[in-house]
Amino acid sequence: MVLTREIDLIIESAGLNIRDTGSGYVLGAKQDPNALFAAAPLRILALYSIAAMLGAEVSINVLDAANANAHGISKLAPEKVFAAVDGILLSQHPETLAPLIASGGLEAFGIKEIRGCLSALNDVPARQVTRWWALAHICKAKCNTICKTLNTPPTLTTGLTVYEKLWHTAPPKATRDLKLLLAPLPRFDFGAAADTFAVFDSRWQGGGALYAQLEASGEPYRMKQLAVTAPELLQIGIPRRKIAGVMPKLLTAVCKAPTVNTYPALCALAKTLTRSSLCL
Repeated sequence: MVLTREIDLIIESAGLNIRDTGSGYVLGAKQDPNALFAAAPLRILALYSIAAMLGAEVSINVLDAANANAHGISKLAPEKVFAAVDGILLSQHPETLAPLIASGGLEAFGIKEIRGCLSALNDVPARQVTRWWALAHICKAKCNTICKTLNTPPTLTTGLTVYEKLWHTAPPKATRDLKLLLAPLPRFDFGAAADTFAVFDSRWQGGGALYAQLEASGEPYRMKQLAVTAPELLQIGIPRRKIAGVMPKLLTAVCKAPTVNTYPALCALAKTLTRSSLCL
């Protein structure tokens, strides 16, 4: 990214300076960096955020001072830490987080060490949930701990929960398997998830193409795609207390055999399920 006046003002407000070497930028400090970061740990996050934004290097003395004072980040508001890390993850240089993690700067938020190569983040789709999940995976961190300590947005928290559940399942090999896998989950971009998982497990390769094939086919696999609704089941005499158990079974049947997705067929199946011991 090109250095702009706006970025220059951010650098200045953080007590930093920047030098263009001709082959790249180098970030430094206007005063003693130890005093700078000890007084305001938020400047450490600003340092790494700017470095990620510009793809800049950090001078050795400033990097050493940032590492030495990284423990101070634990005292910052979780929302500020999340915003900084989120920005770095979504940049073109997410690996910039490496020294921050290695120095223990994110330990209070469940990210304690790097057990892989952060450069792998560059191979993951640049989306919030994909990059956060990949970071947690590389650092062997627990997503629920990260979400709790950083007060992550609900959409990200939900997304990471889905990703964790999905990661521990067998990769689908056919569209039928994929439909059965996706049916009980909230709607999300499975293609991006599969592309992310494939970076760490080759068995997930081709998952994105399989998802695209399913979407193009138009075959139903969501509750709202069923040819019958819960109110309609009530109208044909299905007890209200049993509808919550009937609907998922109807969806499973439709995932396995799309031609069953007609009003008469699903109504008949619902009545059968209600009479049987399969639906309590």
